Amino acid sequence: MVKSYSDFGKPAKNLLKDDFVVGKKAEVKTATADGVNFTATGIESDKDGALSGSLSWKYKVYGNAFTTKVTTGNVISNEAVFEDIGVKGLKTTVNGSLGTASQSASAKIDYKQDAVAATIVADVKNQVLTPSVAVGYKMFSLGGTATLENSSKSVSQYSLGSSLAKDDS
Repeated sequence: MVKSYSDFGKPAKNLLKDDFVVGKKAEVKTATADGVNFTATGIESDKDGALSGSLSWKYKVYGNAFTTKVTTGNVISNEAVFEDIGVKGLKTTVNGSLGTASQSASAKIDYKQDAVAATIVADVKNQVLTPSVAVGYKMFSLGGTATLENSSKSVSQYSLGSSLAKDDS
């Protein structure tokens, strides 16, 4: 199955950025008998010693995943993920957050099949639409993305890429 355009080169990116902890971090995870997962996180910054934390819980309703997160920065965020509703390979994600400094809302639609992966991300607050598509055959994939801004009625960013990858199996 072809990877999404945003996943091109992901293993190399993860190798460079993962496991480089800046600051002190503690994370506790637990789950209830009915399938609700809780995660509490606390972080102390190395720069200024500031403390921050969050509490999140994830649960499923009829196979759809819902996540709520509350932070010490006065932000509450919600995510709802709906998969394979009506169309096999279709995944819809809706995000929203409220805070004292800002609010945001976005929706993402992913469609994946053996030879094509397409994504559309809509940032409701900033009125930005970002579609991307990738097509592939065996180990080779070709894809592209563009950012369309409604306020300026223009394409602000675009990129094309290719990937040649073999599974580690």
